[in-house]
Amino acid sequence: MVNLELTKGYSSVSFGNGLIYTTGTDGQNDILYALDMKGTIKWQVAMGRAWNDSYPESRATPTVEGNIVYTCSGYGDIACFDGTSGKMIWSYKASEMNKGTYGNWGIAESLIIDGDKLYFSPRF
Repeated sequence: MVNLELTKGYSSVSFGNGLIYTTGTDGQNDILYALDMKGTIKWQVAMGRAWNDSYPESRATPTVEGNIVYTCSGYGDIACFDGTSGKMIWSYKASEMNKGTYGNWGIAESLIIDGDKLYFSPRF
């Protein structure tokens, strides 16, 4: 049995690059985790602001495309990471910059890729 030290969250998992990706929150930040196939944490990195109002915890499932992992925080911060090292490639406060609104649960969005487009829905 593997004893994991993951933070709270409701994310599903994604697979790629021989790793398992999921998200959680440390209360201040949403965290992206990469685990090996035995469940050992390889790396973890803050990915955006955590939603701490009603119905807190992370809930966006990471999206994997090749060696790139995309995530979305509870406040609608989207980010792109190198899937092997965990190094952030870019981030964008998408909901804030596009004047989106939040439901009672914050943003619960898993990003969609179509070719060279990344889709995100800032609530209006």
